[in-house]
This record gives sequence, structure tokens and C-alpha cells, in this order.
Amino acid sequence: MARRHKKTSYHKKLGQAPGSLTYTGPERVWKPSIELIQFNSSSYTDTMYDKSVDMFPHLKEDHVNWINIFGVHNTKLIENLGKQFNLHPLIMEDILSTEQRPKIEEFEDYLFFTLQMLTFDDESESINTEQISFILGSNYVISLQEEVGDVFDPIRNRVKNNIGRVRTSKSDYLAYILLDAVVDHYYIIDDKISQIIERMELQIIEREGDNQIVTKVVNLKKDALLLRRSIVPLRESIGNLKKGTSRLIEPETLKFLNDLYDHISIQGDSADQMREGLNNLIELNHSFQGARLNEVMKTLTIISTIFIPLGFLAGLYGMNFNYMPELHYKYGYYILLGVMACIVIAMFIHFKHKNWF
Repeated sequence: MARRHKKTSYHKKLGQAPGSLTYTGPERVWKPSIELIQFNSSSYTDTMYDKSVDMFPHLKEDHVNWINIFGVHNTKLIENLGKQFNLHPLIMEDILSTEQRPKIEEFEDYLFFTLQMLTFDDESESINTEQISFILGSNYVISLQEEVGDVFDPIRNRVKNNIGRVRTSKSDYLAYILLDAVVDHYYIIDDKISQIIERMELQIIEREGDNQIVTKVVNLKKDALLLRRSIVPLRESIGNLKKGTSRLIEPETLKFLNDLYDHISIQGDSADQMREGLNNLIELNHSFQGARLNEVMKTLTIISTIFIPLGFLAGLYGMNFNYMPELHYKYGYYILLGVMACIVIAMFIHFKHKNWF
């Protein structure tokens, strides 16, 4: 998966005409690959290609054809794909622009989806993000990914072993379960971040504030914002799609899209709560730090208050006058020390009575 902070090169697109094919993601030199999975209720095949080939001769009319492309950095491959499937130039441009806002666009012969596929790195405790695009046609689904590796292995297993209804359904159902797999990983990320927030809250309480936690909270707030920015536009798009305006979506699939919409809505609410929880962590940490600072100031105030009369007495008897009666008294020094000790004890008793410590 690609890292969260991807190096993009949008300056390459400056001054170019709309629909120009320019890859804006991180520089990659490895060769893309194409996976073609074809299935119906009675047959299944899985073929890998290591070069851009004309996919139309390989598509079967009586099968669902899933074309999965690993690596969209090859503009020639995307251009060939666009010609073979008669894709709009702006769609090809969106595929190559790897920081797209999640959206769904309807065309006469196909639907275009783009969203963020998110995974969680347990070691760095951060979100990895990768843009993924889908093209849904009458008997095919094309998925286009930046990297090799994805979250679709359980779906491949369901298709291969004929588990559930996927082998008896059309391409729109395949598109739905692919979207659902991406959204399901949002739940995993939400759970991971929620666990981190709970752990950090306990650390703040146990340590009564921790300066290092502030940096972690700020990074998690960025992740929570990334999660929300991935969810909210997708919720709007799925909401429009489930209205049933596209002929490519079967009525039976609309029920599943309603369920997907509910899942995304729950995730959107959870992302908002997550951000609020992180803000509460910062406030809790500030409260403990403020309380600690108050304790320090109170201790310094007590010490200063005690030494004020002692300093007065020491200053008084430190004056160089010849005629001070107590200076030549035999026990004057001890009496002065006794008076100072009584003052200290009396002030300690007073502060204790006031519950200052």
C-alpha cells in the first residue's frame, strides 16, 4: 500500500488541456500487471497478464469479467484501456490523478467509481492510503490500483469457491461487494484508532499529563480527518447511486447499496466522534498539566510565604546599627532562631488547616 503522505506531482498538469493523461502519483518503475477473473454459476477462470493487451477478445458475454489492474502509473496502459472500453478522457485523467475526491459518475454504458482504499500500519500506528477506481459495465468490472496487493482476497476466495450469491449475480453485485470490502476496512481502522485513543487516555491519567502524547494526538487527528474525507463524499455518492437511476444497477442490488450506505453513514458518525475524542484527549492532557503547574505554583507560594517573615527578621537584625539591644544579649541568637521556628510551625499549621497541601 502507498503511504499516507504520498509525493504527488500536480505541477506536471499545469497548463495542460482537460483530459490530458498525466500520472500524478509517486514515481514508479515496475511493470503493471493485469488479472482477469471470469465466472458464472458453473465456471471460473483466473488469468494473469504482465503486459497491456487488448482485453475485449478475452471477455466472455455469458460471464462476469473482473479485470483487476495493478499499477496505474503506465499512461499507455490507461490510454489503451480507454480506447478498448470507450472511456471518457476525463475518466482516464481521474484514474491517473491519485488524490481524487471519492465520487461516482454515471455514463450511458458504464459507471465510474473512485475512492480511497485505507489500511492501518500497526508498527507506525498510521493510515496507509491508496486510490482505487472501478468501472462497472454490463458484464464487467474494472478495478485499477496504484500498488500490488489489496483487500480483495476474501472476495477472490468467494468467487473461486462459489460461496454466497456472487457467482449467480451480475457485475453490479461484484462491484457492490468490492466497495463493501473497502468500506469494511474503514471499520478496522476505526477500531484500531479507538483502541489507541483509549490507551492514550489511560496513559494521560496514569502519568497525570504527558507532553509526548500531544504529538501523537495531532498525528491521529490527521488520520481521523483523512478517514472522514474518505467517507463523507463516498456517502453522498452511494446515496445518489441507490436512487436507482442507472440501468446497470439491478433492483436486487439496490437493497445491498442501502445497507452499504448505512455502513458508510455509521463510519462517518464514528469519524466525527473520533475527532471529538482526540480533542478531549488534548483537553484532558492540558487539564493535568494545568493541575500539575498549579501544584508547583502552590508549593512555591507556600515556600515563599514562609520565607517572607524569616527574611524580614534576618534583614532586621542584619542592619549595622551600634545600639540594638538584642545584639549584645547572651541568648539573642537562640531566641531569634526560636521565633523563626515558631513562625514556620505556625504557618505550616495554618496552611494545613486551609488544605493547601
